Amino acid sequence: MIENATGNCIPDPCKTLSQQLSNPSYKAKIEELRTKVGEKKESGYKQNKSGVYEALKQPVNGHTAIFDIDANTRGYMHTHLDDYEEGIDPKSGNPRLIKPIKIFSPQDVLKFLELVRRTKSNGIPIHLVYGTLVTGKRSYVLTFTGDVNFPIDQLKEARDYDIPYKRAVDKRSKSGLEKAFLVFLRDHIKVNGINLYRFKDNGTLQKKSLNNAGDLITDECQ
Repeated sequence: MIENATGNCIPDPCKTLSQQLSNPSYKAKIEELRTKVGEKKESGYKQNKSGVYEALKQPVNGHTAIFDIDANTRGYMHTHLDDYEEGIDPKSGNPRLIKPIKIFSPQDVLKFLELVRRTKSNGIPIHLVYGTLVTGKRSYVLTFTGDVNFPIDQLKEARDYDIPYKRAVDKRSKSGLEKAFLVFLRDHIKVNGINLYRFKDNGTLQKKSLNNAGDLITDECQ
């Protein structure tokens, strides 16, 4: 058990996530999604509180999976695609290269926080709520150890975060994508208790966070 931001004792996210990673059904879904990152439409699943997985809908037009979560949804997992060519660049005349960002988007974060807020009424323990991202390079998961009563009116629509998110991510060449994402959460989402974990190739987990100086800190899950 650990103490969360509100002073309450909750299950250690490292242990909860490690148990989840060892679950055959969860592992199978992650491995399946890893085979789909080379496609041109995102794939994914939502999991309900009884443990059943349901495929996220794919859009008729566009590339982003449709997050139709409901009161029974415990968590979700989905892909961000590898770079791919689509259409023609009007300036160069060459195929246009699309480069999806390989970490959670503002929409992903807002959907995760929607799941967090729903725990106030749906009976799902907060330590079981998650959002998982699978990319061709690295995979990540979000958990929550803050106060579920955060002010909902402080959050904006996903599109309203596009500019600050792009600015944060554009700095990744110097700071790294994980740090850029965490800075975006701190400065723009402003909900305490969102935790970022990275899956390592050997099946273990690392927690990524910022210290008081804004430096990226990596803690190995034991």
